[in-house]
Amino acid sequence: MTAAKRSWLILLSASLLAPVTPAAAAWKQPAPEYAAAAAVNAKFSREAALQRAASLISLPSDVELENAYFRSADVWRPIPEWSFTWGKQGKENGETSTNINVSINADTGELTNYNYFEEKQSAPAFASQISREEAQQVADRFFAQVLPAKVGKMRLYDRDLPQAKPPLDSNAFYTFHYVRLVDGVLFPDNYVDIVVNGEGKVTGMHMEWNDRITLPRTDSILSREKALAAFQAQAQAGLSYMIPWEKADNGQNELYLVYRNPFTFYLDAKTGKPLTLSLKPRSNESGPIPVSTKPLAPLYQGNPLSQEMAVRLAQKLFDLSLYELRGANYNEKDYRGNRPVWNLEFEAKDKAITPGYLFLSIDAQTGDVYSFSREKRPVTQAAKPKWTADDLKAKAIESLRRWTPTLAPQFYLTTQADAEPYSADDTRATFAFKRYVNGIPSATGSASVSFDTVTGELVNYNLEIGRETYPPSLPAHKSAEEAMAAWLKEAEIELVYLVPPLDPKLVREAKSRGNVEIPVRQAELVYRISTTPYEQPYVLDAVTGEWRNEANGDVAMIHRPVPADISGHPAEKALMLMYEYDAISLIDGKVLPDRAITRGEMIEMLMISMNRGRFFSGAYAQRKASYQDVASGSRYFASVEAAVDQGILDKSSKTLHPDDAITREELADMIVRALGLKKLSQHDDMFRSELTDIQNSKVKGAIAIVNSLGIMPADGNRFHPGDTVSRADAALAFYRFLEKRSELQDNRQPFAK
Repeated sequence: MTAAKRSWLILLSASLLAPVTPAAAAWKQPAPEYAAAAAVNAKFSREAALQRAASLISLPSDVELENAYFRSADVWRPIPEWSFTWGKQGKENGETSTNINVSINADTGELTNYNYFEEKQSAPAFASQISREEAQQVADRFFAQVLPAKVGKMRLYDRDLPQAKPPLDSNAFYTFHYVRLVDGVLFPDNYVDIVVNGEGKVTGMHMEWNDRITLPRTDSILSREKALAAFQAQAQAGLSYMIPWEKADNGQNELYLVYRNPFTFYLDAKTGKPLTLSLKPRSNESGPIPVSTKPLAPLYQGNPLSQEMAVRLAQKLFDLSLYELRGANYNEKDYRGNRPVWNLEFEAKDKAITPGYLFLSIDAQTGDVYSFSREKRPVTQAAKPKWTADDLKAKAIESLRRWTPTLAPQFYLTTQADAEPYSADDTRATFAFKRYVNGIPSATGSASVSFDTVTGELVNYNLEIGRETYPPSLPAHKSAEEAMAAWLKEAEIELVYLVPPLDPKLVREAKSRGNVEIPVRQAELVYRISTTPYEQPYVLDAVTGEWRNEANGDVAMIHRPVPADISGHPAEKALMLMYEYDAISLIDGKVLPDRAITRGEMIEMLMISMNRGRFFSGAYAQRKASYQDVASGSRYFASVEAAVDQGILDKSSKTLHPDDAITREELADMIVRALGLKKLSQHDDMFRSELTDIQNSKVKGAIAIVNSLGIMPADGNRFHPGDTVSRADAALAFYRFLEKRSELQDNRQPFAK
């Protein structure tokens, strides 16, 4: 896109910020209906707030006001707010449906929320998308126009955002996060988010701002150097096992030994003492408590339990004298470790008995209890807890020993009882346990035990384990000191104001009584450490020392090197696009644009583009391979299987040869399939082409299509269908494919926040 065209788009977007014109003010209003009696005390009336909204946001002349709503200030959002909705429903083909939401602070008249939704019959051209830098100019102007009093009090904050990749389709959106500054200190709880689409239009805005917060003085605080030293003294780099999220339930044993981020706590900026993420003092207790330090005898050994035997065991372990079996089912390979499990349901013999139902899950081979739950007995408001946390903690540990002895030695108590109940009349105390293998936290495995603090009765018992298997011992790995050094290289210390969570008692009162007095809250001045942002959470591989994507297990390139050999190349932009989406890899720091691209690389890039830049490989983990030479362990396996499903590839051959160079005719066929034009291309007699060397090709129609669309130009009247494709030519063809796809497809994706 030319600079002139981009400038025009930015100027066009600025028109959104102009005061409303008489024509735009002509939107139809429903009969005035005041939203709530509480609005009487608001400084801005409905009419004043409505006019304020119209002065800040240019409204199309053909939208109608559909709704007005008033919300009083409350403990969750301490500002009174008017909200308005305008809309237009498309009635004929080609007409646009529009929905606009605007919220106004009823005390200050400031814009607090804005959302623009427009469902178009076609998306804007891919090639006309503005860049993130241009979108930021739009966001900055919008901010200054609608929140002039906040200019100079906030700054754009992008430390927590990874470097944005260029969009792969015409529905680009850019989000800009502005954070409040007080005397140069960040106040992240007060912020403004602005969303700009690829056309240069602001489509969303949201503000959180609370003046009922007291901020402490910044004198007598630790220096950044001392705070960093305190972080290093308090942080611990601990080993743990990890299974990537996307592969957690695929039946594969993809375990990694990792060091997670050790800086998941704050420091009091004045005392240097560690704080939890809820700003409470962090406990100095000496680690988790083992449930058992020695193996325990199983509850059952022998052939798998029959239903009758499982019921008898349940009756032996629990008092079920007032209950009878209502239902049972047997799962030979339960999600808990692929174990054979009986799931039993009991019903009270007397309908007056509470609880009326009990549920149990029992391992058919060992007798281990995996779950027990009952309906909670009603407790009167006057009932007071009679069991202490220490007493119930001992009961929780004993419960695991007694009911799940085979697994109990692998579990450790990790927390005390939950500090806050679920509701005002809840008397439940819950204890959490974590599974350890080889002395470190396992990838899966947890348990929770809940008791009624009034009666001491068990309310809920649940133990989970995954299907993975573990090696008998830890492999050679990086030391904790080496791990800390690696994480420190990615760390940046920040001084910030943070607000503690709302008092649960106040929240309960607000829920039960409606509005309560909105408190003036006290912020805390703390140091925090942020690490280099990346598109997914990442961990340090303890064996290789590489950063690894926690979602899919791939190596995470959190510092993407700039290729050394494409600056000024005619295909530089297109090559960078493919490189940033990992479709092509650097070799000795170079892209090597003249190197032939492989079949697998091209398939992978097409699949990434068809999934909007994010491809979940775990969905294909258990699938049988379509080709003999692309097994489940191949880098290209998931992409190839997805390509088969979406018709980009067919299974006419038993092999794919993914590492072989792709030919021009093969690439033409793939692109046409990705455009959804395969059936059309098969009618090759419909296409008139001056190309003289494609008569013997099996994909003449596909070649004619990509050539006529300009995706793959010819050399005069010769296409060279059997020639291999360089990385540069493949990147250019792919970029042109993205442009033509946005033109050809009826893309109805709406603008969204």
